[in-house]
Amino acid sequence: MKSPAVLKQRLLNQWENPDRRESRLIESFDAWPIALSIGRPEPDMPSKDAARLKQHIETWGQVKVGEVEWQRARFPTLRESVNIPSRWLLHNPTDWVAAIDEARVVASLGRRLTCPHSSPSVILPKAERHRTKG
Repeated sequence: MKSPAVLKQRLLNQWENPDRRESRLIESFDAWPIALSIGRPEPDMPSKDAARLKQHIETWGQVKVGEVEWQRARFPTLRESVNIPSRWLLHNPTDWVAAIDEARVVASLGRRLTCPHSSPSVILPKAERHRTKG
């Protein structure tokens, strides 16, 4: 059961991987959507830590980037099924950057979106690959 913050860090690590970033930004047709598994709560979670489960559901309900897929889940200690987040879908590079929500990543994508007319699109990822993390 992963929080948005945990998956945000995973997305940032992927952004910082030049090969992964390049493949998603240049060869983007097959790269999208990105589907991140959120994971299921343990079956006994409603009885052991109901507040944490409630907070998890509420936190994912507040996510406004991409699309959170929900599914009904049954728990042995509850009479009715509960709607829980199951996957986070990011449909394009803009979603990816918005999900990471870091100024340096936003600026990097901004440079990519404004540079194509002055530089061949194939050169941009190579130039970005050699930039230092900042």
